[in-house]
Amino acid sequence: MRTDASCLAQWLIGVALFVSGCGSGQVGDNPRPDSAVSHDGAVQTDGGSTPRSDSGTNGKRIFVAGDLPDYQWRQLPAERVPWNRISALNIGMLWPMPSGNTFTLGQSNWETRLPAQIAASWSDAAKRYTAEGRAAGVKVVCLLGGAGGNPNPTGERGRDYFAAATDTDEHARAFAENIKMVLQGMQFDGVNLDWEDGSANAQIMQAGLVRLAHQLRLAWPEAYIVIPASPTGDDAAGLAPAKDDVDAFEPMTYMDVDGNWGGWEIPYPLTPLRGESYSVERTLGRWTVAGVPASKILLGVAGYGAIWTDQSGDHRVPNTPLAGMDNVDGEHASYAGDNYVTQAWLNRTLAAYPQFSEGWHEATKTSFWGAPSRTTPVRIPDPRGGAGTVEAGLIFYETPRSIQAKISFAQQHDMKGLSFWTIAELIDGERSPILEAIQ
Repeated sequence: MRTDASCLAQWLIGVALFVSGCGSGQVGDNPRPDSAVSHDGAVQTDGGSTPRSDSGTNGKRIFVAGDLPDYQWRQLPAERVPWNRISALNIGMLWPMPSGNTFTLGQSNWETRLPAQIAASWSDAAKRYTAEGRAAGVKVVCLLGGAGGNPNPTGERGRDYFAAATDTDEHARAFAENIKMVLQGMQFDGVNLDWEDGSANAQIMQAGLVRLAHQLRLAWPEAYIVIPASPTGDDAAGLAPAKDDVDAFEPMTYMDVDGNWGGWEIPYPLTPLRGESYSVERTLGRWTVAGVPASKILLGVAGYGAIWTDQSGDHRVPNTPLAGMDNVDGEHASYAGDNYVTQAWLNRTLAAYPQFSEGWHEATKTSFWGAPSRTTPVRIPDPRGGAGTVEAGLIFYETPRSIQAKISFAQQHDMKGLSFWTIAELIDGERSPILEAIQ
C-alpha cells in the first residue's frame, strides 16, 4: 500500500472528522499532433448486487480487490462502497503493539508514531464494513502495517515491533493468535500483511512475513491472507516460501519507480503492462521464476493518477510518456499523485481545461492526457489544494480502455485478478468509470 508523507496531515484530520461525525521524446519544441507515434510507442489520439467470483481469471469473472485506508472512511462509508463490483475490500490500518511478553494489534497513531489501543469508534466503524461485506458476499480484510506502520521506539536496527513479533516461530505463533482474536472480534475475513519497512533489513522483513503467514494459516485456516510486495518483484524469491500459506501476493505495480525502490522516476505510466525496464510483465516474470504461480498474483493498479508540472520554472514540461530518460525538461518527479489525482479531480480538470488531449501509450498499454506541446503547458489550480496555480503538461490515469487491457493481460496469464490502491479515489459521486468497465 502507499501512504505518502504529504498526506499524513490529511489522515489526521480525516480520522478526527470521522470519529467525531460517526513524450514524444523528440528534441526541440515540436507540437504534438492529434495522431502521432513517438519513438517509444506513444500513440496520440483525440482524444448490481451479485459479488464477484474469487476464482481464477481465465475465462471467468475477474477477482477485484480494493484498498480503503481509515483516513478515507469518511470519504467512502460502508453504505456507499460499490459492493457489487468487488470481491474483497481491504480496510485499516492496524499496527503491531506490545502486549505483555508478546504482540497484538493497536490502532495507528501518526502523531506519536506508536500504536494505541483500538478505539471503540474505530472498531464500530470497521464492523459496519464487515457487516455490509458479509451481506453482499464480499470478503472484508484488515490492512496491517502500511508504509511507516512498523513502530520502532528505540530506532535501533532490528528492534522494530514487527521484527520482534516475528523473529521466531514461537513469537510469530503468539502474534498470529492475537491477530486472529482481535480481527475475528470485528468479523474480519482475513489479513493483508503490509509491513513494508522498519529498521530491519529486507531479508529479515521477508522472513518475518513468511513465518507469520504460516502461523496465521495454522491458527486461522479459513482466513483470506494477502502479502503486498515491491513493484519490481525484487522480493519474490524471499517471499515465495509463503506461497502455500497465502491466497495472494500483491506486487504494488501502481507505484512510481523511484529511489525508494532502487530505480528512477521519469514520466512513465503508472501500472505499465509492458516495457523494457519496469512493467507488470517483468515483475510477474520474477514471481513465476521464484516458483509462485501466476494464479496467486494480483495485478496492482493505481486508483489514483499522477500529474507532471513545471517544477523547475523553465516553462517546459513533459507532455507525453517517456521511457529511459531521466530529468526530462528539468523535471525530476511527478508533482502530485495519491490522494490528489483522483477520478473526481480528473473529471473536473478535463472539463475545465479542454487543452489537454487524450493519448494512448501503446508500448505500456496506458492512457494519458497531454498539453498541446512541451513549451505550452496548461495553467491549472494547484492539484494539491494550494492557493496558487501550476503549469501542467502530462496527466496519467486509468481509463476503460487501459483497464480492459489489464483485464486481458491478467486473463491471458491466469493471474488472480486486480487490486486497487485505493478504491475511494476511483469514485466520483455515484460513478466510477473504471469499476464500471470491469465486467
